[in-house]
Amino acid sequence: MSTVSLPYHVVFDILLRTPVKSVCRSRCVSKAWRDLIRSPVFAAAHKSRHGPLLVDAGSFHEEEPAGGRDLRLMDMDGSVVRVIRGAGGFGMMSNTSLDDLICVNGASCDGINVVDPATGEVLLTCPQVDIVEEHDKFPRVAMRYYVNFGIGRAVPSNQYKLVRLVAMLF
Repeated sequence: MSTVSLPYHVVFDILLRTPVKSVCRSRCVSKAWRDLIRSPVFAAAHKSRHGPLLVDAGSFHEEEPAGGRDLRLMDMDGSVVRVIRGAGGFGMMSNTSLDDLICVNGASCDGINVVDPATGEVLLTCPQVDIVEEHDKFPRVAMRYYVNFGIGRAVPSNQYKLVRLVAMLF
């Protein structure tokens, strides 16, 4: 029995019409399919055909709550499309326009995670700010702090960079 390969444009069109969860599973079919699915052109085309996703950044593992929080991506009907284990936190802090990445903050992720919802990959983890030293200097003062940050990509290295600004209020 001989195998027949489908033309690239046919596979592209079929995968465009396929739900996200099935497309993610299809990465294992072959290296050609994996490369197609990971390409920015396909990701943009697939995103334009399908509706927006909602993010629930603070769901616990159902089977092991101590294992951290999950990041759940849901469609507009409330159905869970994808669960990214352990990438969640106390809340989504920023949805950047840079490659549609999501930044999540919380103690369970020990700082800030930058997550690519299309692949489920945690691209960058920025450790939690240690504010204990400042609190030791002023033990009788109640401390509050605000965190703001921005994300970008360094041109020379093509790596993601996260800038975090912490303002402590005494």
